Amino acid sequence: METQTTESSTNRSTRTIGLSLVAAALVVVSVITMAGSVSAQSGPAANCRGASVTGFGSDYYGLGDFGNRLQSTSPVLRDYVLASPLEPGAYVLDAVSYDGYLGREQFDPQPQEQWYVQFLSADGTIVATSGVTGDLEDGVDEATWSGNLGEVTIDQTAVVVRIQHASPGSISVNSVRPVCLGATAIAVPDSTLVIDFNSTAATGSNVMVACGDLEESARGTMIDLLIEGLPAGSDCAVAYPEELICTVVVAPPSTEGSNSPGGVDIQIPDSGDTSILVNIDCAPIAIAGPTTTAPPTDVAGVVENAPTTTAPPTDVAGIVENAPTAQVQPGTPAFTG
Repeated sequence: METQTTESSTNRSTRTIGLSLVAAALVVVSVITMAGSVSAQSGPAANCRGASVTGFGSDYYGLGDFGNRLQSTSPVLRDYVLASPLEPGAYVLDAVSYDGYLGREQFDPQPQEQWYVQFLSADGTIVATSGVTGDLEDGVDEATWSGNLGEVTIDQTAVVVRIQHASPGSISVNSVRPVCLGATAIAVPDSTLVIDFNSTAATGSNVMVACGDLEESARGTMIDLLIEGLPAGSDCAVAYPEELICTVVVAPPSTEGSNSPGGVDIQIPDSGDTSILVNIDCAPIAIAGPTTTAPPTDVAGVVENAPTTTAPPTDVAGIVENAPTAQVQPGTPAFTG
């Protein structure tokens, strides 16, 4: 019986140890589960899309600043160097914003947790401004917004992006973290350039057009040159004979740059997708012949300087009145019978 009692005690001890191990294992599993749940609450649930993505921080969950938090009160803006400079052109923008901290779901609604961006050139000039993000969801522990900020056209190279709160000065704090910004260049359709040359000269002339590495040339009195696939912003130089008198018409006229005898510069618009026509009509310079003296045309002067003539008297009555009186003369007739 003592042996049985000893065995029973041993079994109870074994069972107690086993239950303790199971309980410990459950605690570990519970801790791991909680840790996994906490780690899930660590940041935004989306990433920016784009050929060039600029991030605004890495530690998100919590009330810490982390250098990337905006508020209606302060700070209302921050500047960041772009991941890569954006050259002049059109871009589509994508963005992500976030706000998450313990107890956020209990706070009053913040209806303006929004921001936008401005692009700055090297000298600090604002060259483009984006649209505004959507507002973050209220009543949740974490909120993420991701979407499109529209399109921008940049006319100078941008090197800095400024994140700007959309509602500075608002009574509500409206805390929001800009997470990242993506930018992708919008493909601009290429343009074409046509040169239409016509000359009435007896001999042909050389005509050439050069657009970077693209060149076309020909000789003749009637020439058509065509260059296709010209990128937006390309510069083209057209050369034609200086020894001819030429009239140059460029359509659309806004694409014409400097114009000088024998040449005209063409600027392809940044918008692209343009067909440009350069019409050149030329004629030889006329050779002057021998000169001749034209008859005088000042008739009034000729008449004025002609010799004068004496007009006959017109006072006939006066002449008759002053004429000598006739005298009676005795007659001496001779009579023969």
